[in-house]
Amino acid sequence: MAEFLYVDNVFIKSKNHKKLAEFYTQNFSLPLAYSDDCVERLQVGTQKDRAMLTFVSEDMLVDSQLSTFGVAVKDIDVAYKEVTKMNLHRDTHIRRMGPNLEYIFFNFRDPDGNLVTLVQAPE
Repeated sequence: MAEFLYVDNVFIKSKNHKKLAEFYTQNFSLPLAYSDDCVERLQVGTQKDRAMLTFVSEDMLVDSQLSTFGVAVKDIDVAYKEVTKMNLHRDTHIRRMGPNLEYIFFNFRDPDGNLVTLVQAPE
């Protein structure tokens, strides 16, 4: 079974992701960890790249679908095979994102239809 390590992200759909991230940065002192044209990631807590708030531009969503949260796993390939064996619907194959393609993930739907992201834990 794929080992869940920690909650990696909570995803929040936003009409203006940069403005919303600025609100949380200014009012709750959450530092900006990553920014691009469609997302802003704020660090929550002291562990780098863990427990992020990720604001996603609603313009970038397909059919307004957004994962509710992301969970880090030790081995993304093992997790993908396990989800496949469980006959859960996968919304994506394993994908890479980020400036250095460092974010490795895929999405699946739980039995209630919630979209969940599994992400390779950074080494």
